[in-house]
Amino acid sequence: MNTQILSRAIGSLLGQGAHGDLAFTRAFSRDDIQQILKDGVRSIGEWQVFAIGTATGEGWIRGDQSVELRENKGKPVFFLIDDRSAGAGIAGIDSAGREIDEKTLFKEAISILRQSAERSLMKFADDAIKRARHLGGRRNSTSLRQEFEFFGLISQKPNEAGRMLHLLGLWPVAGDTAAESAKLLGESALMVEKLLMPPATSQAPAMRISGLVLSEPSADQIASLENILRNSGSQPRAVVLETIANSRQLWLGNLRPAFLDSSLAEIKIISWRRPNGKLLAWSGLKSVATEDLPHLIIDLEAPETKLEIRWKTEPETLPRGSVTYEVRVLDRKSVV
Repeated sequence: MNTQILSRAIGSLLGQGAHGDLAFTRAFSRDDIQQILKDGVRSIGEWQVFAIGTATGEGWIRGDQSVELRENKGKPVFFLIDDRSAGAGIAGIDSAGREIDEKTLFKEAISILRQSAERSLMKFADDAIKRARHLGGRRNSTSLRQEFEFFGLISQKPNEAGRMLHLLGLWPVAGDTAAESAKLLGESALMVEKLLMPPATSQAPAMRISGLVLSEPSADQIASLENILRNSGSQPRAVVLETIANSRQLWLGNLRPAFLDSSLAEIKIISWRRPNGKLLAWSGLKSVATEDLPHLIIDLEAPETKLEIRWKTEPETLPRGSVTYEVRVLDRKSVV
């Protein structure tokens, strides 16, 4: 965690303090607060910084001690509150001071990072976040905290931008620069979908790996990947991806699935209708005299009822496993 940037963000939000001023945040865990104190953050501008909780060490105070500081009306004070252990001594702090909430704090911190980072690095980060938010074709949320940690780490270590993708839930990729890693962002999301998300997770690890059609994988790569997938069912996905991030041989680019070397240039859906407007029999749709739109009539006693979709691709032939097709049926705005 980039505590220097967090200090600047807090200072920007606090502004100039006066005697008796009090502000606080509950945005950090105990470990976060320990790191902030360890990095020497004891004051921000005119503001004195104290942590409230049961932990001991320089910079920590108990809840009852915070009351004394509030009542002394001395230099402006900013509290880092460990909500899990602060206790009843901080009762009334909400009315006595100003809170900087987590969303406001990390949004400001990200803004500061953007001001000093290279444009190419920020573009990489923005594109990665967009990919993470639409992983698996669903609308996912990435917290501002996640985004700040990602922004912060790639700003400090731009040559590791591809590895850091695991912080957003994406598969780590090879590349010495953000520009190189950016070329694999789409495929990074696809790796997660093919190996770590339903419906793929209903398959055995060996089948999932086989479906990638890897180019010249080593025995060690296969064994390591299979072992990780075998254990993935009992671990959060973030833990699985962190394990992959710590194994360079499993980064996308060092692993070369078929879809890396072949790409779909165009897809054209074949119409359900003939040139004269009549429905093709293979579609499974029926014309209704009083309706313009065709109907799919589901007969529970006729199991052969189906809705068929056909398409053509460019190029016409693609290597097995290089493309994944997903068809969804929508009822208004929801997926049936």
